[in-house]
Amino acid sequence: VGLFGTISDTADFSVKNLKIKLANIIGRDDVGILVGNFYDGLIQNVEVHGTVSGRDNVGGMTGILSGTFKQGYSYVKVSGEDNIGGFTGVVWDSCDDCHAFGEIELADSSAGGFAGAANYTCSIKSSSSHVTITASGAYTGGFIGSATGGCSVNYSYSLGHIILGGYSTGGFIGTADNITITNSFSAGDVVSNNSRVGGFAAAVGGGSTFSSNYSRARVVTGTSMVHGFVPIVSTATLTNNFWDNSLVSDTSDSGKYDGLTTADMSNSVNYTGWDFTNIWRVNSGQYPELIKY
Repeated sequence: VGLFGTISDTADFSVKNLKIKLANIIGRDDVGILVGNFYDGLIQNVEVHGTVSGRDNVGGMTGILSGTFKQGYSYVKVSGEDNIGGFTGVVWDSCDDCHAFGEIELADSSAGGFAGAANYTCSIKSSSSHVTITASGAYTGGFIGSATGGCSVNYSYSLGHIILGGYSTGGFIGTADNITITNSFSAGDVVSNNSRVGGFAAAVGGGSTFSSNYSRARVVTGTSMVHGFVPIVSTATLTNNFWDNSLVSDTSDSGKYDGLTTADMSNSVNYTGWDFTNIWRVNSGQYPELIKY
């Protein structure tokens, strides 16, 4: 359900240079302001404003994103049950320079400021979420709720607040299984009424790789297994990841994801292996920023 219900089996089809305002989209499954199920083709330079509500696979821009999306902006309030995202409910393919702003309300599982779920070999880069999330169910992330199947995320960030998350809540991603995240960061408050709460991620496994990321999220509360970067790691590779330990008291697991003071976070010499020529910059008294932005 959306301006387009489905865009499918049309690799040569494209939507470009479109703005939609004051939308109010109500559906059941696969719901977005622009398109419910974007199966194939290209969407570029599209901006949407409005409200979206449904049950499963609900996003501000698309319900399911399985084509190529470049340069998108979503300013929305989204509500639903499973796989709820500020930009897309589920992403299976490619997003480049896409951004979500607004609010999310979730009843059951997998809510993310950008995408509720990221599956298969999707690729997300140079994208961001600025979304406030209220979620009563499991798997909540400031950027992605849950991800699996070989996805990659690069040069992206989350600035939104999770004012309530359930089981497995992370400032950037809730749960990650066989996913690669590099050169990304999380900020904002993270609040949960359950266990497994992290400033960047709640649980990482399945052969995932996290490198050159950081968290400046303020982890406010969780019932157990709370950490400034990630509390649960199993069969994953984490290198050169950092978090502000002035915001969270847990200082364990040094070497995989090192806690730095707020003052140390503003000094590039403390970020082992990072590229401060082409990817990152940092000014005195400030946190690192991605050069692209």
